[in-house]
Amino acid sequence: EHIACLALVGQQSKQYGTILDNIEKQQRPE
Repeated sequence: EHIACLALVGQQSKQYGTILDNIEKQQRPE
């Protein structure tokens, strides 16, 4: 259970990081 929980948290944090990356790209268009 503990490992599965860590995996879930890691997955969510990765998704959150991707969302932040997308926001940064929108604010600073190339």
